[in-house]
Amino acid sequence: LSAHDAGRAFIAVYKYRENDFHPYIFRTNDYGQSWDLLTDGTNGIPATNFTRAIREDPDKKGLLYAGTEFGLYISFDDGAHWQSFQSNMPITPITDLRVHRKDLVISTQGRAFWILDDVTPLHQVTDEVTAADAWLFEPRPAYRGVTRGAGINYHFTKLPEKDVTLEILDVNDRVLRTFKGKPGEAPESGNAMMRFFGFGRGSDKIPVKEGLNTFTWNLRRESPEIPKGVVHWGGMRGPTAVPGNYKVRLSAGDWSETRTLKVESNPNYPTTVTQYQEQHDFVNEIGEKVQELFDGLTKLRDVKTQTKGMVERLKKAGMEDEEVAKAAEELNKKLTEIEEKLTQVKSKSRQDPINFPPQIDNQFTTLYSYVSGNDYQPTAGARQRFEDLKPQLAELMGHLNQIVDTDVAAVNTLVGSKNVPPVVIAK
Repeated sequence: LSAHDAGRAFIAVYKYRENDFHPYIFRTNDYGQSWDLLTDGTNGIPATNFTRAIREDPDKKGLLYAGTEFGLYISFDDGAHWQSFQSNMPITPITDLRVHRKDLVISTQGRAFWILDDVTPLHQVTDEVTAADAWLFEPRPAYRGVTRGAGINYHFTKLPEKDVTLEILDVNDRVLRTFKGKPGEAPESGNAMMRFFGFGRGSDKIPVKEGLNTFTWNLRRESPEIPKGVVHWGGMRGPTAVPGNYKVRLSAGDWSETRTLKVESNPNYPTTVTQYQEQHDFVNEIGEKVQELFDGLTKLRDVKTQTKGMVERLKKAGMEDEEVAKAAEELNKKLTEIEEKLTQVKSKSRQDPINFPPQIDNQFTTLYSYVSGNDYQPTAGARQRFEDLKPQLAELMGHLNQIVDTDVAAVNTLVGSKNVPPVVIAK
């Protein structure tokens, strides 16, 4: 039965047991008083591919999916023409079809169930789309707490000459995430869907290939980047988008297109938009402290590397100076004392946190991950833990800044008197 008109219905018939392998799909628009044959054996479905199932898309009248003994077919024009929609499915009997929440669910004989995620691009196919060099489709709503994230589909008739940029923006056009892709770069996983469509999933890089490309944004903003060599147990994920309206902008050379993206609340939780916003803001607040810590750690290690290199250069140049070496050693000793409180320097592998206690950096990142990884407002315990950690970090950072302002300056004055390049503090 059609979801669009009361008197409209489709039926698939097979007669192979009577040695008739012809495909039979019929349509009525008048409650069955008359029927039209949609498969004459020459309009796309071969004359020997007998039919087992037929479905009309509930969201797009005239968009039909047909299951045959030898695979899947699709029609964009109410059955006037058909084309193979096989993708990476094996050639197998398609025994039934169902479009469920804009996913095409397929049962087969001997090859299990198959699901084509997100058929919304099929709803938007027009002559304008197929004629365009590039096209960004309107994404379907995305839901928090669902691992798929937001599927973003775009089509290239021919490969762009320059890199492609995909941006996620808020309603005020502030860029939240930016992703890049190079022409000819295929998705990490996924498959092509017939000649025109190809579905894949992206991660950090977007796919850029001829046909339809699919990139999945996980609804998260970027998190602070853990410095190289720092070992934590567990990972950090950026804050998840608060339910609301967003924008997707795709650019390739001089061409650019923007579509709206709606992010919905997780229907399984009673969390309100206000509570989601509280979570988002708190994650950002923790993230600022994490970034402050990582910036301080990076600066500290940079100073240690420079002072060590300075002493080595003097030695190689035959200008070894005990006074400079001693000043550098004392400076690095002070920096190491702070470094060992900021992070666990003994941890070298992912399993080392079992053996060595986590320092304040891992305390912050664990709190960050705990708060950002859920679909409810921050707990009182999480907020209290944050208040416990802030003064500890402030004390360490204050001590570090004092060393940079005094001890590093003193070392630079010393080496300057000896015509040696100073330690440079990065902005």
